[in-house]
Parts: sequence; structure tokens; C-alpha cells
Amino acid sequence: MFKKILRSPITTVLLFVLAVALLLGGTIGGVRAAPLTPMSQSYRASMETSSIAIALVENDGEPLGPDASILESLANGKEPFKVGKTYSEKLVVRNTGSIGTYIRVSVYKYWRDGNGKAVNLDPSLIAIKFNTSDGWTIDTDASTEERTVLYYTNPIAPESDTTSFIDSVTIDGKIVKMLNDDQKSYVYDGITFYIDVVADAVQDHSGEAAMLSAWGKTNAAG
Repeated sequence: MFKKILRSPITTVLLFVLAVALLLGGTIGGVRAAPLTPMSQSYRASMETSSIAIALVENDGEPLGPDASILESLANGKEPFKVGKTYSEKLVVRNTGSIGTYIRVSVYKYWRDGNGKAVNLDPSLIAIKFNTSDGWTIDTDASTEERTVLYYTNPIAPESDTTSFIDSVTIDGKIVKMLNDDQKSYVYDGITFYIDVVADAVQDHSGEAAMLSAWGKTNAAG
């Protein structure tokens, strides 16, 4: 996502806003056995100017590309993603541009069935442990049960990374016991879970004005 140059109410700021997004999901098939089959529906949208560019990086690897699959990495490629198992995860934002940037990350979690987003299913069963130290702070006003918004309070120099904003991911094991009203079928059988990660950045030059123009607030979220 690339936004047009914006004007600050205080001063004129050449503001470039860049976002990268990653989508991952796994389908629950045969809930009794509690495996999750990774899907390759990941994408990364990025746009680079002469001054600002960012990328998502997982577990000290290379910047994630269009065919990246976090789910395969979480399971180390050795076994299906399992319900109830906590997977250590490290996601950082890398400044791949030529100027310093401030970073905001939005993480969405939800379920989908054959008809689309399953709004009646509980996103809290997709348990993500966030890092709320090491420079990260959660914007509680902007966050919901489904969405968590985090700001990195320090500017990131070119070719540098933030600290990880996620520590681990777990699909709550209670879903393997949740039956429909008929007591014969499982509520989450055949349901797909999704985690969307969207990171966006503004330049650190005139940083406060840039953040106010792009985000409506600074990164001093509480």
C-alpha cells in the first residue's frame, strides 16, 4: 500500500508510507486427529521508492516473498501444524530502504468457512503471544479481539531490524472437543484459520508530524 504525499497541519512533510502484508492460514481437517494442513496463500505487497522500503522477516531468514508460508516454518517442515501445540515464532520488520523509519504493525486473526469469514467463531482461540517490551507497545484503543496494533517506539536505521513483535502462536486445543448442537459434528471441523500481518512505515525525518499525518497519532501508543 502506497499513500500519496501528505501535508502535516504543522509543516510540509514529504511523506512516503509503505506497507507490507502477509497472509497465512491452515485448514482444520479431521479435528479428532487435530492436524492443520498449511495452505500457501501468503502474499507480500511492497513498493520501494528511493528512500523508504520495509520487509517482513521470519526467524532470522530472508525477507518474506510471495510464496512464503509461515505455517511450514512454524512446523519446521517436519510435521503438520498441530492444534494445542505452541510454536515459537519470530517476526521482525526490516528497513530495506535508505532512510530511517518508524514502524507500525497490525495483526489480524480470524476463521473462515466455505462461505467466507466465520464471524460467529472465536478469534481468541487463535492465540498469539505478542512481545510488549523491547521497543514494542500495543495501541489498546485501536486493538480488538480480532486485531492487535503495535508501534515500535524507536526509529529503525537502514538495513536494521525491529525486535520481534510475536513470540509464539498456538491454536487452542479446546477446539477438538467443541461439538455442534447435534453432538455429532465438530464446530471447527473443516474451518480455516488466518493470521494477517500488515506492517507500514513512515520516515523518521520530521517523524512526529509524519506519524500524525499517516496514522493520526504518534507511536507513543498505550
